[in-house]
Amino acid sequence: MNKNNTDTDADPQPNTVCKGPLEPFKQSNAPFIYVSDWATLPEVLRSLLADKEELDRKQKELLNWYHNFKLTAITNFENDLAKAWNLE
Repeated sequence: MNKNNTDTDADPQPNTVCKGPLEPFKQSNAPFIYVSDWATLPEVLRSLLADKEELDRKQKELLNWYHNFKLTAITNFENDLAKAWNLE
């Protein structure tokens, strides 16, 4: 991941009871920057790029989250396989 990049995504279903595609990430407290309107993105990025320490902190937080997210996904997958094959 380039130091000048951060994960940003518009929330496709704000204020609804339906689970959207971002729900697993939100439930896992993914340190993404969510915007409700793409028009606000330039200002969000300007603000983020103006503070190098904050940008570095967010990058480290994202890398740590991703590492844990992958470990959890792998563990869940392995547990599901073990149950399916009665290996527990």
